[in-house]
Order: sequence, then C-alpha cells, then structure tokens
Amino acid sequence: MTVETPSAVLPGVPLSPASRTTDAARRIMGVLSAAEGG
Repeated sequence: MTVETPSAVLPGVPLSPASRTTDAARRIMGVLSAAEGG
C-alpha cells in the first residue's frame, strides 16, 4: 500500500499543526478576498 499521508508515517504526530496551518491560510485568503471585494 502506498500511503502519502505524513500522519501514517509518523503516528505520534497529530494533524493539529496541519489543521491550524490550513485554518490560518483560509483566514488569510478570506481577509485578502474581503479587502479586494470591499
């Protein structure tokens, strides 16, 4: 089986850092889009 997810390779590392990074990116994109649209 070919697993490309780092979580599978490193079971000890939670996905919270990745989730936080994604959330932060979404917030930044939201602010940028709001600034451009407003």
